[in-house]
Amino acid sequence: MIINPESLKNINSEYILNRKRIVKKVDSCLSCSNIVYFFAPIGSGKTIAMNYYVQKIKIDVLWFEMERKDNNNINLFNSLFKILNKFNDNKKRIVVLDSFDLISDSQRLEEFITLINKFSQNFKYIFLSRKKIPACFSLFIAKSMIQVVNSKDLCFNKDEINEFYSKNGIMLSQNKINKLIETTRGWPAILSIFLMCLKLQLTSNFESLFVHNEYVNDFIYKNIWKKFNPEIQRFLIIISLCDEIEINQCKEITGEGDLEDFLEEVMNLHNNNIYVLNPIMGNFLIDRQSELADEEKVDVYKKVGIWYEKSNLNLEAAKYYGKANDYKNEIRNLEKFCSKKIEFKKIEIVEDYIRNLPQDILKNNSTLCATMAFICIIYYKLDEAIKWYENLLNIRDELNEKVKSISKNEDGKIDTTKEFLKYSRILLETEKNIDFIYFHMPHFNNKDMVKKFLEMKIKKPKYNNKFIENISLTFNFPSIINGIRDISSICVNYNEKFKEKKNLISDIYGDYGISLFNLACAEIDYEKDNINKCLIKLTSEIIDYKRKAHIDMLFVAYIIFSKSMIVNGYINEAKIHLTTLKEFIKEKEADYLMKNFEAVYARFNLLNGKLKEANDWILLYPTETEPRFNLLDMYKYFTKARIYIANGEYIKANTFLQIIYKLNYEYNNTYRIAECCILQSIALFKSKDEQLAFAKMEEALILMQNFDYTRIFADEGEACYKVLNNYIKSKNKDKRIDEKYIKKILLRTREFGAIYPKYLKIFDEFPEIYLTKSEIKILYLINKGMSNIEISEYLNIKKDTVKFHTKNIYSKLNVKNRIQAIKVAKEFGIIKEI
Repeated sequence: MIINPESLKNINSEYILNRKRIVKKVDSCLSCSNIVYFFAPIGSGKTIAMNYYVQKIKIDVLWFEMERKDNNNINLFNSLFKILNKFNDNKKRIVVLDSFDLISDSQRLEEFITLINKFSQNFKYIFLSRKKIPACFSLFIAKSMIQVVNSKDLCFNKDEINEFYSKNGIMLSQNKINKLIETTRGWPAILSIFLMCLKLQLTSNFESLFVHNEYVNDFIYKNIWKKFNPEIQRFLIIISLCDEIEINQCKEITGEGDLEDFLEEVMNLHNNNIYVLNPIMGNFLIDRQSELADEEKVDVYKKVGIWYEKSNLNLEAAKYYGKANDYKNEIRNLEKFCSKKIEFKKIEIVEDYIRNLPQDILKNNSTLCATMAFICIIYYKLDEAIKWYENLLNIRDELNEKVKSISKNEDGKIDTTKEFLKYSRILLETEKNIDFIYFHMPHFNNKDMVKKFLEMKIKKPKYNNKFIENISLTFNFPSIINGIRDISSICVNYNEKFKEKKNLISDIYGDYGISLFNLACAEIDYEKDNINKCLIKLTSEIIDYKRKAHIDMLFVAYIIFSKSMIVNGYINEAKIHLTTLKEFIKEKEADYLMKNFEAVYARFNLLNGKLKEANDWILLYPTETEPRFNLLDMYKYFTKARIYIANGEYIKANTFLQIIYKLNYEYNNTYRIAECCILQSIALFKSKDEQLAFAKMEEALILMQNFDYTRIFADEGEACYKVLNNYIKSKNKDKRIDEKYIKKILLRTREFGAIYPKYLKIFDEFPEIYLTKSEIKILYLINKGMSNIEISEYLNIKKDTVKFHTKNIYSKLNVKNRIQAIKVAKEFGIIKEI
């Protein structure tokens, strides 16, 4: 035992972090307990943090550093007793017991309990240990005499890292601080090593800190690794073969028993009892994996794969079977995973696994071929998607021949052998995969799709009513008619052959087919500006969807309902409905919808001129160019383009939209092509390129006129109105565009622009609105719900005077009624929200 060790005097407080957070934590613990127990692994800064605390308080401190030989020191208790017994002046003191993890002897531990009980009046105790609270301290726990400070408390947070490095002359960007947190988890010792490397320029640049850093490896080797016995070292190398590990899985793979305490010391515990190696420790162990024989690694990988497969985690199982080069089991698990609805965040992983399979095995597997075709469609690799689709057709042809060859025996009777049933089942699954890909292939038009639907209807008994379960019309978009494909040409005149269409969709989609069709009709009504019809259909459908809990359909229904309310000026009420929708998404654990939900919210913020909030959303996608465009993010891309326009980044918006235009042109998506053209025309017009702006707007008008769609233009408000108005005045209007159609759009764009005057405008474009004191008073009373007669009586003025002021208010605010006037007045802060 070392009393008040000299090493504490060598700590230079000028260069250590101000541990205000730890001081506050310890003070709080000591205020209600006699004992504070620091439990954290080596390098967590227990001693330094405690030393900092000691220097900041005005209480006397006795510091004892434990040694391993103290376990055999029968005089340890007497020595401590004599020291503490000297202090009989009733003055409060703190006893620090450093390196307490070295004390393992049960008798010595019991002596510490006796010591604390004996000197509990004037002394508080702080233990610094790498091990958990000894079991014999249970009475202290039961009496609430002990509080714990753990590694999470001691690890640096982002602000502390910034302060620590700044204090030592190293300035870091936020991205670099984030990288340090992500890699070190705030581990003080490693942060100190990284600081030394930067100060002394021991690494070539910041990124090289994290790659095989010899100083970090040396620290781990000397202070941690050498203290483990060979069995523990081998155990750690084995678990480093796993990205993450659960306690029971760990026991099964390694054959070890009680592991919780040890795992918590060397790994980070995440939710659901999943342990993950600290990235720094992980890098160290990866360098030591060569110490395992290849056969041992393969055996571990197979055990991990078996464990995941038993847990029905098929993608994870496929990964580890793949590492073991066990292709048979890898493919079986990939098939199981791909037969379910694939989360988009896992699509790239699936693609990577499939592409690394031997091609001669892959080309005969219909499930994996269909999956690759689907992934290629998502990533706009149409030519490759067609090849995978053709491969599917070849598989079907070969299976047909196979089934025919074994379908009849010598007596001419149908064969019911296992082989026949096996190949019949595979053939049926292959046909389902072909139908699934056919529906998503953009080079098949809507007429082809209807024809395919009719074929599917005939095959329905054969498929046991389940063949359509993986086909989604929405593709996570807040739209039915513009989901996986633009189906406007099928639905636009939905009253024609209404029953036939409704029955066909019902037959194909089963339980929710009728609701799906009704929702598509409501969306058509919205696009044609039949808002009341749309709302009537949606109200009944939303009630129905709540009962049936079809979250994909509920998502679309709520968004279209909210958009309909926005058209009428009720954006705040629309946001309430969005909040309800968000709760439904969370309740149904439909995380795949959240990305587009957040994009919808960003658009709502743009309508209100809340550009900062919209830009906060775009920060979630910081890349200037998309590394890999994908179909599922198309709604996000259009939102992004609108934010570029609102920020005044017109060239950037037009360039980005031109890429989106080409992608949608390749996929024959008429609606999105028109949407691109409208937004491009706005960006071009704002950047003074009128001729190109008019050409783009003309293209959109010609495309949308065939469907009589109005809202696609109207919902872009004043920005769209200005382009259209100037286009008409240019007298170069295409004769194919109907005069009534364009006048209707002009009217609706102007109305929408009046309700949302800040939409798609940079701050400098906001108009200055000046109302007189009398007009502001009248507007305030209108907001309170008063009629003209009530206002005249309240202000003691004539009714005609009220009408005169009201007319001026409408003119200045560019509105036509009271609701719009209040909406615009609130937008510009003339009156405040109640």
